[in-house]
Amino acid sequence: MGGSSEQERLLVSIDEKRKLMIDAARKQGFTGHDTIRHSQELDCLMNEYHQLMQENELSQGIQGLVKKLGLWPRRDVMPAYDANK
Repeated sequence: MGGSSEQERLLVSIDEKRKLMIDAARKQGFTGHDTIRHSQELDCLMNEYHQLMQENELSQGIQGLVKKLGLWPRRDVMPAYDANK
């Protein structure tokens, strides 16, 4: 999955884009071309971040379920593989 470095990258990008949008809104108003463009780009970044968070939660949930059900391979239960057999 994405991992925390991807999360950090997205959070930094979101913060930077938010600042650009606010600056554009102060200069051009809420309906200014640059304000709208920055707002749409911010939406995309936030959607990407939300999707990454959902994927991470799903992955962690599946791993937890597999462990609870005892389906996770354990070394003390699994026989060692012998290539010479």
